[in-house]
Amino acid sequence: MRFLNNKYYNYVLALATFMLYSESLYARAGGGGGSGRGGLFSLFLKIILLPVFLIYYYIRNKKIKNKKLESTQIIEQAAAEDPFWNEAKMEQLTKDMFNSMQTAWMERDLSSVKHQISADLYHDYSIKLAVMQSNNEKNILEDINIKEVSIISSEDYKDDTKDAFVAYITGDILDYTINETTEKVIKNKKKDKETFSDTYHFIRQGNNWILNNINNKVSLSDIDDSKNIKE
Repeated sequence: MRFLNNKYYNYVLALATFMLYSESLYARAGGGGGSGRGGLFSLFLKIILLPVFLIYYYIRNKKIKNKKLESTQIIEQAAAEDPFWNEAKMEQLTKDMFNSMQTAWMERDLSSVKHQISADLYHDYSIKLAVMQSNNEKNILEDINIKEVSIISSEDYKDDTKDAFVAYITGDILDYTINETTEKVIKNKKKDKETFSDTYHFIRQGNNWILNNINNKVSLSDIDDSKNIKE
């Protein structure tokens, strides 16, 4: 597929990526502002850019598949020496953490996940949630449907404190924001359900995986940059 390297295609792909993010800036755990667009506008974008989006998703899914295969090999090698590495448990942890983080974000209370996230992430989210609360904004997250979880990065070092992994998670969600005083919807007023693609970044602390970062604007370069390392 030689056209994939064409510089003009890359420009169009960049535009498609920009439109994809501008249409879906989520307020769910991870940041963003909540999408306010949907309906006819969303349909118009999808029709006009459909060929580019199809190519984009093809490339993205191929990259995810390749990274997952690399990561699975690393996990299998690591598990032979350290049973702490377990792909099925890592995937389940990601699903559980995703749901827990959405609940904590919606309730603007991180106490339920404090022991499962890093100090840096706790500090960052505490500030974001405090700003939302001062603005009387509450993000409502409902009807969550996780479609896929793939481990795309596994880093196993001789020094266990450096161990880490990244999970790519996709699905759809009903994500809107209300003014808590008036109870009026101020973002995503039509309550359109939206798709999401996030990466959850975990680090090792003893015999526990701790959530250290969330990225919900995942680019192709982010996928390319994910590491699979076995020392």
